[in-house]
Amino acid sequence: MLAFSTYAVWHATRPALAPALPPISANWDLELTSAGDSPVTALVFGREAGLHFVTVPGIDASAEERRRIPARIHAGNVYMVSLGWPQLNVHTASPPGAPRMAFMAQARFIRIFSASDGTGISTSWRH
Repeated sequence: MLAFSTYAVWHATRPALAPALPPISANWDLELTSAGDSPVTALVFGREAGLHFVTVPGIDASAEERRRIPARIHAGNVYMVSLGWPQLNVHTASPPGAPRMAFMAQARFIRIFSASDGTGISTSWRH
């Protein structure tokens, strides 16, 4: 069994006329599917994302069938855990008005975070 770990960070190096970060109330759209053919139940939680037990469709689901969860990444981390055999696939992109960035990961545990030095995605329990 292969395990993949991804980690991407956008560093907040700000030139004099850098675009402003979106307000904390700006929602990122987290798009979830199973990494396998079958659906899987997932736990998604975070201070600003709330607490969700969701069933996410298989990897071949259409764009309309994928589970979407809005979350304010800049106001707190969001954690996603697969509660079944298949791993999770997560895709997200920054909200309108923010510097353009996008993240994707495939793992049993995924954390999307924002800190003073950047915003990123991790597939580890560690910070």
